[in-house]
Amino acid sequence: MQTRQSPIESVWTKYKANSIPTDPRWGAKGDLYEELNVTRLQDLVSLPELTYQPLLLDRIQEASLSRAQVEAIVHACQTFEHRLQNDVRSAFFLADGTGCGKGRSIAGLIFENYLQGRGRSIWLSANDDLRKDAERDVSAIIPTELDLPILSLDQFDAHLEEPVCGVLFLSYSMLRQCIPINQSSSTSRSAQRFAKVQKWLTGKNFEGVIALDEAHRVKNTKSLQGRAALSMQREFPKARIVYASATAVNDVEEIEYMERLGLWNNGENKKMLPASFQDFNKLIIGGMIELLSLSLKMEGQFVSRTLSYEGIDYQTMTVSEPKMTRRWKPLYERCVGYWTQIRK
Repeated sequence: MQTRQSPIESVWTKYKANSIPTDPRWGAKGDLYEELNVTRLQDLVSLPELTYQPLLLDRIQEASLSRAQVEAIVHACQTFEHRLQNDVRSAFFLADGTGCGKGRSIAGLIFENYLQGRGRSIWLSANDDLRKDAERDVSAIIPTELDLPILSLDQFDAHLEEPVCGVLFLSYSMLRQCIPINQSSSTSRSAQRFAKVQKWLTGKNFEGVIALDEAHRVKNTKSLQGRAALSMQREFPKARIVYASATAVNDVEEIEYMERLGLWNNGENKKMLPASFQDFNKLIIGGMIELLSLSLKMEGQFVSRTLSYEGIDYQTMTVSEPKMTRRWKPLYERCVGYWTQIRK
């Protein structure tokens, strides 16, 4: 007799950070799951063997990172050692679900680069209110005797002439105000602001971290925010780019801003890759997003986990109109209307 699977077992499969050592220094244990419809493919491949040796394991505060977070940090650092066909640095795609601690992973990545001598970073996110979350994640990881301030643009001028380390936190709306998007803006206030940022980052040869947190906010590359995000990546070809979002891609047209994943050549026809995003888009057919994620995982450029639902009970309820009270019927009808609109 076949044992009936629970809803959790039939939809999710338990995730294990098998690509990193079992040594307790490599993070605290935690329960994360990968979606089964991805894992049936992804179980066939593993993240590549690690050659990168991180410095942060002996420096972070105890139990401040999970094994899954450490795994993402180390594979990102290993990815950053690779160069794309047009000689820019390869990027990492952190697609963990809500609640998995992407902010803590970004903070760990910034701290690892700080220990490697790259003490200046940029953290981009959806709005300025999230700066407090960035401060919380950084302070949770770094030892108390170290000072790695989270800087706002308002505080920035005071640090320009100082040889300080720090993290410049910018919302995407602020980014579009401090980076020239086209030639016509080259003499504007945005160009002046960007010159200050570039100076602090030591110019175009900047090799530190640029984190695009909540990266789905720039998936429309025709918008000012999307164009600003592309310009930022192109201004610093040696920067270590991480794209972080729980909802980064629903359609292939939404990955144009992720040009540092190396899926197309941006005009340099090498290694049989499409010459541009437009050519790449023409080749993609339905269902290939999953295959792209598989390919990126094999290269060590991609992880996607979600919180465990273990211990949560599910109950299916059938709603029949005769049993529905006068109070609940209008609410039910509104909910059905909302879902109908969403599905359209």
